[in-house]
Amino acid sequence: MKILIAYDSFNGCTEECAKIIQRRLKGEISLKKGEELKKINIDEFDKIVIGSPIRFGKLAKSIKKFVKKNTEKLMQKDVYIFMCALSEENVDEYFKKLYGERLFNTSKECCYFGGRIPVNSVNYTERMVEKSLRKDYYGKKAPNISRKLINHFCDDIEGIENGEK
Repeated sequence: MKILIAYDSFNGCTEECAKIIQRRLKGEISLKKGEELKKINIDEFDKIVIGSPIRFGKLAKSIKKFVKKNTEKLMQKDVYIFMCALSEENVDEYFKKLYGERLFNTSKECCYFGGRIPVNSVNYTERMVEKSLRKDYYGKKAPNISRKLINHFCDDIEGIENGEK
């Protein structure tokens, strides 16, 4: 089975998730990031995994272009979509809006893995935005990547039900 993991990452969170998925899946896995997606022929793959951070309500540009260019072909494939973001509010609406309702409806799974911003790798404005978002989580656990959700997502890609092979 040939699987493409097409992703982009702003600050490393989505990249970390894509690499966890790559290590977890069996088969011939091709991990492609950002500009590398321009050269991909998705006809060569049995399953497609698409991952993007959501930043200020938008997909990474390379993912947006990849999806736009390949929407019709993607709708004929087994597609699994994940996103990383600091908030899980209205996640389904984001999937529909950002990937298009038709692709959302034909995809096998759309999953939110959580997210985080590494404070050292962002500018002052981004740190202030992240700080204000974290205030919303006062008294709650701050968002982070969910390994449990990633494992469940991988089980679905491999066709494993209830954790059994």
